[in-house]
Amino acid sequence: MTDEFEFTLDHLPLKKPSQVASPELVVLYGPPGGGKTYLAASASEVEGLAPVLIIDTEGSASGTVSNFADDNIDILEVDSFDRLEYILGNLLDKTHKYKTVIIDTFDVAQKWAVETFQEENPGNGFKAWGDVADWTVQVARDLKRADFLSIMVFHEKEDILETGKRLSKLALQGSAKDILPGVPDVLGLVTRKADKEGNETTTLTFAPDPSRATKNRFNLPARVEDATMQTLFDLIDKKKEED
Repeated sequence: MTDEFEFTLDHLPLKKPSQVASPELVVLYGPPGGGKTYLAASASEVEGLAPVLIIDTEGSASGTVSNFADDNIDILEVDSFDRLEYILGNLLDKTHKYKTVIIDTFDVAQKWAVETFQEENPGNGFKAWGDVADWTVQVARDLKRADFLSIMVFHEKEDILETGKRLSKLALQGSAKDILPGVPDVLGLVTRKADKEGNETTTLTFAPDPSRATKNRFNLPARVEDATMQTLFDLIDKKKEED
C-alpha cells in the first residue's frame, strides 16, 4: 500500500549548486610574518564580503591591517575561552551585519580550550582531550555552515620525521589536528618573501604535497603569487565560467 501523501523536503534548508559554488570556510596557515592576517583581511576589498569582523586572539591585527578602510573592518580583541564562546555563539545564532568572520589565530583559541577542559576534567586527561577535539572540530563545522564566509588563521607547525623530512601543518593539539584539515573548502599555506629590490610578495600554496597541509576543492592553481582574497575569488569565478 502506497502512502497517499507526497514526500517533500521543501521545508528543509535545501541548497542549490549556485549556493555552494564559493568557499564557505577558508583556512590559512603559515610561519610568523608570512602575511596570513593581511591576506585574510583583504576579504574586506572583495565585493559582497564586507563588512569583516576580525576576532583577534593575540594582537596580530595590530598594525597589520592599517591599510584597509575603517568602514569595512571591525577588530574585536578576545582574551579568554568564555569570551570567544560567547562571541561565536551570537555570530552563529543571531542576525548581524558581518559578511566575513576571521579568527586570527585559532590555535591560540584552542590553547584556551585545552586549559578550560583540563580544569573541568581534573585527573581525566582522556576526557579532557576528547572534549578539546570535539570542540575544535565542531567550531570549524559550525563556521562552515554559517551564512557568512569564515576564515580561520593558524600558525604553522613543523614536525621532523624519522627520515629527517619536515612536515608542515596547522599548529593544533590533540586528534583535532588530523580531523580539522578535512573540514574547510580551501586550505592554503601562506608565505612571504622579498625580491632583490626588497619588495615583498605573498604566496598562497595549494600544491598537493605530502609534506604540507593543503586542500583545494575549487581547482585553484598550485601556487598563487601576490595573493589576495580578491585574486582567490577571481580565480574561482574564472573556473566557474570555464566549466
